[in-house]
Amino acid sequence: SDPHHEDYGFTSEPDFQILIKANAGTDLCFHVYTNGKRIPGDMGITGTEQWCGPRILGDLTSGYYIEAKLPYESLNWDPALPPVPHPKIGWVLPCNIMIDDTDTPGGVDREGQLSWSNHDDAGASWDRPDVWKHQVVIYAPTPGPPPPPPLEIPTDINVINNQTVHTITWHDVEGLTGETYNVYMSESPITDVKADGVFLIGTEIAEGEGSYEYQLYTPLQPGGDDVTYYYAVTSVVGGIENTLIKPGINATIVGESGITTWGLAAIWFDDIHISVPACDGDLSEWPEQLSVYLEPHDTDPIITTTIIYYPPPTVNGYFWCGVDEEALYFAANVTDDYLENIYSYDDGNMWKGDSPEYYLGLYDMRPSDPRHQDYQATAEPDFQIDIKANAGTEPCFHVYTNGKRTPGDIGITGTAQWCGPRIPGDLTSGYYIEAKLPYERLNWDPALPPVPHPKIGWVLPCNIMVNDCDTPGGPYREGQISWSDDPDAGASWDRPDVWKHQVVIYDPTRLADYFQPVPTTLPTNIIVTNQNTVHVISWKDATALSGETYNVYVSQNPITDLNSPFVYLIGTQIPEGQQSYEYQLYTPNDPVTVTYYYAVTSVVNGVENTTLSPGINTTTDGEPGTTTWALAMVWLDGIKFHPPTFDGDLSDWVGYPRIYIDPTSPDNRITAGVIDGPQDLSGYFYYAADQNNLYFAADVTDDYLVNIWTADQGNVWKGDGVEFYLGLYDQRPSDPPHDDFQVQPEPDYQILIKANAGTGPAFHIYTNGKTTTEGNPTITEQWCGERIAGDPTSGWIVEAKLPYEALTWDPVAYPQVIRPAIGWVLPTNIGINDTDVPGLGERQGQLMWSN
Repeated sequence: SDPHHEDYGFTSEPDFQILIKANAGTDLCFHVYTNGKRIPGDMGITGTEQWCGPRILGDLTSGYYIEAKLPYESLNWDPALPPVPHPKIGWVLPCNIMIDDTDTPGGVDREGQLSWSNHDDAGASWDRPDVWKHQVVIYAPTPGPPPPPPLEIPTDINVINNQTVHTITWHDVEGLTGETYNVYMSESPITDVKADGVFLIGTEIAEGEGSYEYQLYTPLQPGGDDVTYYYAVTSVVGGIENTLIKPGINATIVGESGITTWGLAAIWFDDIHISVPACDGDLSEWPEQLSVYLEPHDTDPIITTTIIYYPPPTVNGYFWCGVDEEALYFAANVTDDYLENIYSYDDGNMWKGDSPEYYLGLYDMRPSDPRHQDYQATAEPDFQIDIKANAGTEPCFHVYTNGKRTPGDIGITGTAQWCGPRIPGDLTSGYYIEAKLPYERLNWDPALPPVPHPKIGWVLPCNIMVNDCDTPGGPYREGQISWSDDPDAGASWDRPDVWKHQVVIYDPTRLADYFQPVPTTLPTNIIVTNQNTVHVISWKDATALSGETYNVYVSQNPITDLNSPFVYLIGTQIPEGQQSYEYQLYTPNDPVTVTYYYAVTSVVNGVENTTLSPGINTTTDGEPGTTTWALAMVWLDGIKFHPPTFDGDLSDWVGYPRIYIDPTSPDNRITAGVIDGPQDLSGYFYYAADQNNLYFAADVTDDYLVNIWTADQGNVWKGDGVEFYLGLYDQRPSDPPHDDFQVQPEPDYQILIKANAGTGPAFHIYTNGKTTTEGNPTITEQWCGERIAGDPTSGWIVEAKLPYEALTWDPVAYPQVIRPAIGWVLPTNIGINDTDVPGLGERQGQLMWSN
């Protein structure tokens, strides 16, 4: 009831015009005006905090962000005036917001201004608070889940460019201890490390290291491509990665040019993007593009093979390498005149028969690291891994360490393998090898530490050689070829420095296109597109399922358990193939700024797979947004909320969200006749639903309760009653509203309830002529009558239940029953019809929720 000030106040009710300079950076940004009511009348303010600048650093066309703090004491610059008040919870502060715009570089004058207030004189807001029109309300903080911990990120990212090697540097996060860092690469600026085309290139980089040398490897031969790369660095604490990206802080905003180098892929089998091979001799799981081809006289300058000694071997083939968290994997497709190896896997002479040899260092070799001149056995162990080519499914590995372990070489058990001729029984057909060697099987010397487990981004020094014996029963190798063309490559058993090559563990998403999709029962690749008030959650369907549906959940914390407090179901029965869900950030409470996390689950035959995998079917980064108020249709689950009894006592509805419709409210509209004020007609209205029914309630103030019509008469709208306009379909944010009533699959209804029906039939349903008849359901329950029995001036109460089956009276228009589900958004309006003269059969007024 307080009138707006017509001029600026300055004592107990002071008014201010607070201007913020949009490109102030972290320098002072506030200038405050008082329309001359303080001395001086305007003032540049110090003692503040601020960040004001372009959304993308250096790009003045990208828009701008402002975040600033103005202490109350900084407004007390006039000592002749009392201190400014400090607002409290519950205060309503008159307000307007305007934006000044200058788009000309170096421009000295404003070129435009935009105002929140639409008052004709809003431009005079500097002079007249009465034209501001708006207000801000200091609400009490709403109880809810605790906020996530503050986000900490590395800073000062930089790249030193040596063309084939980029060295990424940064400053560690202050205040963290024991953290590690991940490094990402992309051909576009990185704003989300989970986005397509963003690849992990370095993991578990230790606190204090602050840099990462990255050779610009490519998995495809021959390399030498011109590229431009962008980088980002994230921190990891206790296994939890902080994936927040701030361009210019922990992500580069300028691309770095360079030239790629081919690096044979050590394929990372994550069983999400790339399936773990079966070790069954079927090499269809190993793409030829990711192999190295060896033959005796290859002149390719990148893939060089040399005859080390003996006559030219009649052998050539394709070779692969792979890794995961548990094991090394090897595969080979070899052309050979005759397959022979008479030695057992546990015989140190096994190399004298047909056998590929993988020389491999289990450590991360950065570009500036020198190669080992001798085998090592502790932090950076080197191995010669020989595979018996005709082992079948029996143990096939014999591993040598140049005497650096005890014993110096050993036959390995506990492996999986398939090693034999391409054509069973035909030893002249060449051979296939597919084998798995667990890391733990390399820990045979208890005096040495466990061997490292390679990680994504590691570069492992490597050579591959092939031993050839073509004489049936032959006791000795007749030839050998090497991937390395070093003159001393034949000494690979002794000197890792002659290996020359390496295998690179690429992010599996970078290689996934070369493999068949991994069958999964979980949705994958969850991503959120943020439109502030709308978040679009997208995913890839589970590839191992058919006919399934999907559920979507939201929480203000990362979702690890669907049964946790504050995890809410927002979308159900989303069909296979849709792979996205538009979610308006609705709230039954006052709109606020929020940060939301999401999860998607699959449902088959009514059984939900509640398995959650961070980054796969749950988001690990919170998405900010602004909620929108919407009236809740309370879901009566029989556990937390129960169906009401229909007795005119609305105590069952206490605490349920409701809408108040008032003829004096600008949010409502008198659409027919005359309403003399809230005492003439106003009321509270409620919605609820369950799997079988809609529920309605109303508590209406009315001068006099009159309706002479029966519920089955089309004129029943001419007496007192409430009309619930309702679309029985899920309306997503981008769905246009119907401009006419429709029938199935998206039916619209005008559901009228006669206010004085008592417990008798009360419903009459209109469809704007879209059905041959109107609906007069009788399979309902209701109580409709005076608040005080026998007093028609006391107002009236409605409580009613309408089964979904009752909405299918026309089988042509409504061939099936539609049942809303949790998460649905139903378009609606509510109207109240008013007749105040006893016996009158004409409506005298109508009030609508919609304005």
